[in-house]
Amino acid sequence: MKNIVMIYCDELRCDALSCYGSPYGIKTENIDELAAHSVMFDECYCASPVCVPSRYSTLTSLPPTQTGVYHNEAAMPTFKLDHDFITFPQVLKDAGYCTASFGKTHIPAVQTPVFDVNDEMGGEMNLGINIKEEASQIMKLPGQFQSVLAADYPADKRFWPEQVTDHGIEWMLKQRQPFFIRFSYLQPHTPIVVPEKYVQRLNDIEFDDSLTYYSTSEFEKRFGEICDIQRMCAQDVQRMRKYYYAMVLWIDEQVGRIMQALKDHHLMDDTILVFTADHGANRGENGALAKQTFQPSSHRIPLLISNNNCKERRHDICSNLDLGPTLLAMNGIAVPKSFMGINLFEKTQEEVYSMVGYGKRTSKAFPNKNQGAWSMNHGWPQRVCIRTTRFRLDMNSMMDGEFVSEADEDICFIDRLKDPMEQVNRINDPEYQPFIHELVKKLRAYSRSQKLVDDAMVEMDMEKIKAYKKAGQTK
Repeated sequence: MKNIVMIYCDELRCDALSCYGSPYGIKTENIDELAAHSVMFDECYCASPVCVPSRYSTLTSLPPTQTGVYHNEAAMPTFKLDHDFITFPQVLKDAGYCTASFGKTHIPAVQTPVFDVNDEMGGEMNLGINIKEEASQIMKLPGQFQSVLAADYPADKRFWPEQVTDHGIEWMLKQRQPFFIRFSYLQPHTPIVVPEKYVQRLNDIEFDDSLTYYSTSEFEKRFGEICDIQRMCAQDVQRMRKYYYAMVLWIDEQVGRIMQALKDHHLMDDTILVFTADHGANRGENGALAKQTFQPSSHRIPLLISNNNCKERRHDICSNLDLGPTLLAMNGIAVPKSFMGINLFEKTQEEVYSMVGYGKRTSKAFPNKNQGAWSMNHGWPQRVCIRTTRFRLDMNSMMDGEFVSEADEDICFIDRLKDPMEQVNRINDPEYQPFIHELVKKLRAYSRSQKLVDDAMVEMDMEKIKAYKKAGQTK
């Protein structure tokens, strides 16, 4: 059995990596080196474009409909899973692996530990400093979305998140039996507070200073309104993007450190390396920030799997549900019958599904901020998506605790062949009506198969938010 090293990022969009085609020509040289010896998946999508459900789906190889984990409320102390779902690290442990995770966790409370070792040092949102007092040149939006989108880390302090790499490598090199290790970085998730040297490397690049707006769905329009970035000046838009990409350069350096440690200790030939993310991040696309939409900037994720220099670029569609079954099968370990992902080296699939939100009356787009209702009278809706090799269709599925009527589905239909940037809603085009009818039928069935969750477990009020943050699950 081979060792497995998984490098896991948060809010990492594919086009931040030069191997996926960076629009600014920025080189992520270490990740490129990994890609040069990997199977690279061009069309991988997350089962939910938000942290907690995506991370839990990766671990369990189950979609949100099966676990009841639809948004970040599921990490609150009030949320209870109805049973202990098996995860692929637990299967690896039962097969004889030592398992460990370093950095960010952010999943629902579980009864059985997912990893033998779970060291979260370096994965905290505060980055080991008092950001308000110690960071400099802090940029926040003029509106209500108050996340730090750019700031300089104190020059006299070592970057706190590097402990994820430090501790992980130290543990990895001590192992004397097969191991699975996850380096789980918060970055490039907000707050974007970056050591100066990474920013300076991008001083010669002119970043786009415009925000885009296009008509896809009322859901994306309303989400953009909540993000409230319309008043950003051009200089701040450029800086927001520059600091995001600078943070990715730091990630690239950590990948280089991990790969060098494997090389120096002659472990590379006996190790499978995985590089991926929980979801992407909007940086002004359709007026949005963060994630939660099914735009490719938010929904699409990088996936590299390296095993003995087997290089290939795959264009078939896949999901983060597929990672666990693939890694188990690569090591000759039986895949649990409960897993719903596929072994990517044995099968392909024609479509993948995704879901985000609880659709309760109290639901908000940003539950940890208690911010972002659909309207004065309605909570934030649950939304579902189906992607095929050519089409994307997403629509509202629940609102105020009820399945929505056809009039409130707010369907967005994209022909990705004609519109690879996914900016044009062709819902009323007669040419596509048979495809739309079939995909809507499938999505309604998918939505109605979901596990229903009691309102009290996911209601967000200020006291519950405080308890949520106190418990250390600070998204």
